[in-house]
Amino acid sequence: MSRPQVSVIVPTHNRASLIGQTLDSISRQTFRDYEVIIIDDGSTDETARVVRQRPEPLHYLYQEQRGAAAARNHALAEANGSLVAFLDSDDIWLPDFLSEVAAAVQAQSDAALGYADFRTIDGQGRTLRGHRKKQHGGRVVTPLFASIFIHTSCVVARRDAILQAGGFDDRMEANEDYDLWLRLSLEHPFVSVPKPLCLRRSHKGSLSRNGNVCNLTRKAQLLEGFYDRHGNGTIPADLAHRRLAKTFYTAGKATARHRNFTESVDLLRRSMDYVPSPRALPWYWLSLALRGTPADRGRNNGHLPEQQAL
Repeated sequence: MSRPQVSVIVPTHNRASLIGQTLDSISRQTFRDYEVIIIDDGSTDETARVVRQRPEPLHYLYQEQRGAAAARNHALAEANGSLVAFLDSDDIWLPDFLSEVAAAVQAQSDAALGYADFRTIDGQGRTLRGHRKKQHGGRVVTPLFASIFIHTSCVVARRDAILQAGGFDDRMEANEDYDLWLRLSLEHPFVSVPKPLCLRRSHKGSLSRNGNVCNLTRKAQLLEGFYDRHGNGTIPADLAHRRLAKTFYTAGKATARHRNFTESVDLLRRSMDYVPSPRALPWYWLSLALRGTPADRGRNNGHLPEQQAL
């Protein structure tokens, strides 16, 4: 039996109400030389039943909940295609997605990854307005460090290149895809397909989309670590410092708003170490004044409800 050209990897967790639409969008692809691998990361709802009732051939894998990175790595180990495409189980492809993006990658032999543009929709499928980020092709390490313009459900990549880069870092609880794209961009060019061929769903349950305070901090730490290891001579220092200052400021402000003043002091100080900014100072002085007081959630590493944010 011949191997498929593309392995479509669909990680999922408790998406019984949405995964059917995602799988329908795969079935409607004009490109047909693919296999579908669904990796269920410990679902406790009806996801397995929904998948097993589907009429099309699917490879369903189950694992105890270990996170998105471990789920994608598990599926990568089972994949037979030379190319892999990732589709989150709440997102949707338009019919020409695989045809156009896979062809773009194959047409450039040294490219490790191709990606399309996307539109954002809500839980009812209505298009949402939002900031559209500029796409980049070729050697993208500098613009990719400056802005995450690649959505994982828009990616088709060479499986060998991902494995050689070490796959997704399963120690990371967030931004594991951004981390991998950055590492790949050090060694390979990327291909941009400037068409919105994916629908990215934004809804209450989409944790990767919700600006989670901890994820903002992890993103700042990811970028700082990447720059420390790889940035010198690769990424212009002024651009890197502006990006790091902004990212630490965003994380510090959000952390202060959620009353973790012990942590926000450190984050805001890191921001100002890179680029001194008047906008960071009020939040820094507020955090410094309230650090260690009864108002400081960070004293005992406790948690306040979301509605109690400042």
